[in-house]
Amino acid sequence: MIQVPQSVLEALAASFGTASAHLSHFGGGEESSDGIVYAYPYQDARRLLKIMAIPADDRRGGLLRLEERLAFVLFLGERGAHIVFPQFSPGGNLYETFLDENYLWVGYSMDLVPGRIRAEKTWDPDFFRKWGETIGQLHRLAQGYPSWEASVDVETGEEHLAWRGEWEGFYHWLQDDEVVPADQVYRFLGKAMRQVAEDRPFRGPSSFEEQDLTYSDESEGTVEGFKGIERILHRGREIYRLHYHGGLVESREIGENDG
Repeated sequence: MIQVPQSVLEALAASFGTASAHLSHFGGGEESSDGIVYAYPYQDARRLLKIMAIPADDRRGGLLRLEERLAFVLFLGERGAHIVFPQFSPGGNLYETFLDENYLWVGYSMDLVPGRIRAEKTWDPDFFRKWGETIGQLHRLAQGYPSWEASVDVETGEEHLAWRGEWEGFYHWLQDDEVVPADQVYRFLGKAMRQVAEDRPFRGPSSFEEQDLTYSDESEGTVEGFKGIERILHRGREIYRLHYHGGLVESREIGENDG
């Protein structure tokens, strides 16, 4: 993450009705982060301000993608999804910007919801069922989004944000394509997944090898609630890693008030 200049902090903080002196670091800002998040007082509570940097030479495309993501999350939040979603600035905008020589700086705000991180040892079946209910609610609401398959640039007619690209980006995030081509890794992963054992049908087997590639899976729990990590090594070097969790979701009739 690029360091946010003081001039940017002052400008964006003012756009959201606060001052840079009232901002306190909340999260992000690491090398792998896509932005940095600050907390600030708002009425009788607190809000979060996330600041991101879009390279100046990609500011139009980057802003189009961000606009679509914010609009989608707002769509879900306004329809009752149990998520944090963007709040409008005092100027009535979903985001505010500040342009300098190198970057288009973008800021958007969200409510800070009280809570705490739940320790993994407390991840019981009831926790996974509630998690599953939330995912199910998001899925139902998302089906009503007008451009759920792809967002199109009205000027060029080209897709600038599509679910396939998002899915592929996240799925390939931790795969090192410079060592072994992605398609080779995922063919090997498919072979490993077909070796899944009946007594632990979560991902793949505990171990599986083929030539220079080694698959390993470490999991715990039961079908009702489980979690684990799968890895692929190339000659002993990790080139792929996936953290996963899952469990059974209670099936019930969906009423009109379920979202």
